[in-house]
Amino acid sequence: MVGKVIALVLGIVIVGVVVVAFLAVVPSPATCTPDVAVGSVADARAKWDAWATKSPPASVTFTEADATAVLRDQAKDLAIEDPVVHFCSDGTVQLSFTYPAGPVSVKGVATGTVEASSPLSVTVGSIAIGGLPSAVTDPVVGAVKDVASQASSLGLVGPVNAVQVTAGQATISQ
Repeated sequence: MVGKVIALVLGIVIVGVVVVAFLAVVPSPATCTPDVAVGSVADARAKWDAWATKSPPASVTFTEADATAVLRDQAKDLAIEDPVVHFCSDGTVQLSFTYPAGPVSVKGVATGTVEASSPLSVTVGSIAIGGLPSAVTDPVVGAVKDVASQASSLGLVGPVNAVQVTAGQATISQ
């Protein structure tokens, strides 16, 4: 009996070590743009407030640095670290992040679209975690999408009629 318990514990430890070693060498998913330095939350919110409360200008443009600053300020309680917003030339938005998985950290990228709504929100379409195949990551994608949808409005309320995402920036129009 004791031998079986010891064999079970050793088996679990060996599997755990293999999984951690695998996660440590798995390549990170690629993003559509390089990471940017984080901008100023106060400047980004002031830009939004000036646009949302006045008729002119009819649009406002946010850089990846602006969006990253607002996201980090709004979503401090998420289980991810170092989130960075990427605006892609195909009109999608990506969020690169680090997910602490025990003794190692795994890089991830969530891809989605910005909805022309008030409050401004993002719909997550896919999530890649490390270089792991989707069959392995699919069970956690639903949970991550739920967390992302709760944090995606970023608290930005205003007269949003259209959102145009291009490489490195997003323009929001009234």
